Amino acid sequence: MRRFFLASVQGDPRLARGVVDPTDEAAWFELLKRPPHAIRPLLLEYLLEPGNMGCGHLKLMLKNQDEYGVRPELLRGFLRAFYDLLWEGAPEVELATLEGQHDEAAILSVFVDDALWDFTPIPLVSPSVGRNQVFVAHPQVAARHREHYVEFFRRQGSLVPLQAQHTEALRQELQQRGDRHLGHTLHHLANGLPLFEVHFEGTERVRVLAKGAV
Repeated sequence: MRRFFLASVQGDPRLARGVVDPTDEAAWFELLKRPPHAIRPLLLEYLLEPGNMGCGHLKLMLKNQDEYGVRPELLRGFLRAFYDLLWEGAPEVELATLEGQHDEAAILSVFVDDALWDFTPIPLVSPSVGRNQVFVAHPQVAARHREHYVEFFRRQGSLVPLQAQHTEALRQELQQRGDRHLGHTLHHLANGLPLFEVHFEGTERVRVLAKGAV
């Protein structure tokens, strides 16, 4: 993705020559973190193209809108907001790139067996150790985030007419959509790989369970 993106942008005649050394990938990455205002619209054109996205999940959502049930313009609007915040220096937003190639051999879902709340310590499981790679998912954390989204919308009464009796239905719908999106992405990126669950029981015991395959 990175080399294709750089080659495309560098060859665009609308980009002023001399902005960045065309052979210096590190300098291009720094430019993407805080580009001059004049070239931001041009960069966004390229950054919002599926072929230039490093995240397979976002790329698949844009290329398979019927499968995921997400309007492309909604996702592009989210990404525009992300880059706008990044370029304006919002400290909560970070742009990171992952080195190397995908070579995942399994999917690992991480669980804590205590009741999850906002300050529950979540084990950090590295997706890559030496030459071994896995896809890592945190289903409990994702579900907790979705609960926060529901509560956020509930508090925006002037913008979102969400009544109290509808919050549980919205929560269930978000969870179902999230599970469906995850399933589609695993089908595309990890079809046939084995599934495992790792359960952390306090700080002393860990259980690993085989759960079939994608």
